[in-house]
Amino acid sequence: MPPNSLRGIPTGFTDLDLLTGGLIGGRLMVIASRPGLGRSTLVTDMCRHAAIKHKVPTLAYTLEESREHFVTRVLSAEARVARLRIHAGTMEEAEWTRLGRIAPVISDAPLWIKAPSRLTMRQLEDEATELVQDHGVRLIAVDGIQDIRPAKRSDLREREVGDIVRDLKTLARELEVPIIATSHLNRSPEQRWDKKPMLDDLRESGAITVAFQGHYGRFVDMAQN
Repeated sequence: MPPNSLRGIPTGFTDLDLLTGGLIGGRLMVIASRPGLGRSTLVTDMCRHAAIKHKVPTLAYTLEESREHFVTRVLSAEARVARLRIHAGTMEEAEWTRLGRIAPVISDAPLWIKAPSRLTMRQLEDEATELVQDHGVRLIAVDGIQDIRPAKRSDLREREVGDIVRDLKTLARELEVPIIATSHLNRSPEQRWDKKPMLDDLRESGAITVAFQGHYGRFVDMAQN
């Protein structure tokens, strides 16, 4: 499907765009998996594709890794250089050349990257609203739903996560931009013969599942990818 035929912003993944129509304004998309299966990489790829390839102003919150790691991920993918070689400084001359060529392109891209040590829902709402109004941000990504502090604390963690998801859905609708967020899966899929995850496998799943009963949420499982 050509990018200009999509209803929403292209993710860079053709099969996913065919299923979702792209990243559509006003909707929250949750990407979930067990640890170490590529949630952060997938979100990073979506952000860089939107901001670098399509010049879509993009705001990315990385709560599970540093800003340096996020930027290195982008550099590695765009320059086609292994991240380990960048970190170790063992790149060959051709790789240094590609990295030097792509660095200004990434620097000029409309991509805002934030990696706060802690993030409250109120802070996210205020910063996102300001960037949408002042800089025309059209895509927001949050890597780590469980790392956001809710506006109202509760003794029940599931209730807190539910409040965060509902607030993210509301924010997406109010700002009319798509929001991508990542979540952990619990261990239930590992106990099934086909290992296929279900919506109820989201960690603190009761709250997230209830929040996703409406029209504006989508669950994308990547546990088998």
